[in-house]
Amino acid sequence: MINLKKIQFVIIMILACILLPINASELKESNEPNNAASELKYEISKFPIKWELGHTPGRGPVKPEYMVEFYVKSSSNLPERRGTFEKPLQTNSGKSMSPKQKEFLKTSSSYNIMSESSLQKPIGYVGIQLFAVSQDDAKKKALAFAEILNEEVQERRSNYEWEIGDREQMIAEAKKGLPEKESQLEAIKQEYDKMKKQIHTLSSDTEAVDLAKKSIIEMDKTLNGLEIELAGITERLKTIEKYRQNPETDRPEVFTKLDVMYVELIVELSGLKAKKEMTEKINSTEQHFVSLFYQLNNLHDEVRTFSSRIENYPKKIEQIKNELKTSPAFQLPEIYQNTVKIYPVIER
Repeated sequence: MINLKKIQFVIIMILACILLPINASELKESNEPNNAASELKYEISKFPIKWELGHTPGRGPVKPEYMVEFYVKSSSNLPERRGTFEKPLQTNSGKSMSPKQKEFLKTSSSYNIMSESSLQKPIGYVGIQLFAVSQDDAKKKALAFAEILNEEVQERRSNYEWEIGDREQMIAEAKKGLPEKESQLEAIKQEYDKMKKQIHTLSSDTEAVDLAKKSIIEMDKTLNGLEIELAGITERLKTIEKYRQNPETDRPEVFTKLDVMYVELIVELSGLKAKKEMTEKINSTEQHFVSLFYQLNNLHDEVRTFSSRIENYPKKIEQIKNELKTSPAFQLPEIYQNTVKIYPVIER
């Protein structure tokens, strides 16, 4: 004979196994707001509403049959507009909407922010109304809207997180490169000061560079003139050589005169070459001085930049991290009680 107590125990265990998942599901639900990435809950209402955006009648060739209404935590992520709203079509939920719903989103009034206060609206939340051509499309549109809000926040967070990483990398590069830049700066400064003392002692840095630039221009003009003179003397020497080697030139007085001319030209050529060599040397010195001036300025800028990054970027990184933690623009939007209500829509 089966013991009655054993039968009761078995029945209790079976009931517990059946009821436990239900109770666990109920415990998971909460009156606290959840972020828009969570799975939405839907409440179907029997009370019909009109196709209106605030007090303005909806417009468009496709008429909606349902409207989804929910409350989102106030933030800067909400689209600030009314009327047509095609963005949901780009989301995963939006891509599975019916063809009629897709046409509706492109051509007709489908989105509204409720600006009026009401007794039902939770404090700190904004009311959203989304119209759809079917109950299934209404659910998909609510999910698509949640996806949009979440993706915008994630994209904004990703941009800021990339900026943090970028600044951290620049800090590391600055710490690594600063000693070398400071060493280069000191070496260039010593060479620059030495040259300035030699060629532009009494001038300021700006005046010295201006003088050097003017000198370079003058030296370039002088070199061009010397090249022309050298070319002329070279051709005259070639001509004298031709006369010397011409058999018909057999008079002694002609050879004597050619020899005198040749010697004079050689002497003049030697002087021009020396002048050219000195001009090139001065020109090169001035160019090197100007080059050192710009190298010095560039190194000053690089050292200042590296020092500024090392000093200021950590503060900026902390500021960005604090914004990520506290600013509403970077928080996942919350749908009140993670619940949306679906209303039937009647003709105006």
